[in-house]
Amino acid sequence: MNEPHKDNMVTNILPFIVLFNLIYSKPLPITSGVRMAANIPVETTKGRYMISNDYDVYYSENLTMYRITVQFDSSVNGKSLLTENRDRYFVFSNDSSFGLTFDDRVERGQQVLPRRQSVDSIRKKNNTVFTTFESGRKPDSSFEDAGELINVFQFKKTAQFPEDFRFLFYYSDAFKDISETFTKAFDTVGGLKLHKIVIKASGGYHKEFKASLAPREYLYAMKKVSLNNIRTADAYFEKYRTYYRL
Repeated sequence: MNEPHKDNMVTNILPFIVLFNLIYSKPLPITSGVRMAANIPVETTKGRYMISNDYDVYYSENLTMYRITVQFDSSVNGKSLLTENRDRYFVFSNDSSFGLTFDDRVERGQQVLPRRQSVDSIRKKNNTVFTTFESGRKPDSSFEDAGELINVFQFKKTAQFPEDFRFLFYYSDAFKDISETFTKAFDTVGGLKLHKIVIKASGGYHKEFKASLAPREYLYAMKKVSLNNIRTADAYFEKYRTYYRL
């Protein structure tokens, strides 16, 4: 009796190996993310400067992660030795009230351990949500530009606020898979997602501060994150899964 040829055995078993992997191997989670950015002009007696702030939000299956930048200061006897920005990564399960903050610092030769923190405390401290006017207000005008819907809200100056303000809310379907929001009350219109807010102030004299403010513009915007940002997020999601043995 002829024995089966070794090459034929390998050829015959390969489809079963592939089928087994397709059925029983766990697919890699798909990670999406967005950068929430704000540019805010600040007037002082010495002139104007801009405050720029941002944080990232990432989603992977039932997990969410915030990349938060904190300022680190090191000093000895009142003398500053080092000032720099450092990133922290806060990961939590969407059905949990607490998560883990991962810190890449090494202290005394040992890696800093993850810290358990409240989801609400992290959100309140870092989210750029603003609630400037009532949610029931209708836009004063609307128009479309480059496939986007722009709702415009006008506020005339008053004795309390001696400036005209113009709010422009930009909507598109570019970020519809992102649940993070600048303002829940105006987050969606007709299936479109609010992804940018521009606030234009006319400038005016404020008696309370005895100062004149020049015309200025505030910006809140969602921005796409890079592939490297996604890879970094994946690494911290995996650290969270490993910590809890998920």
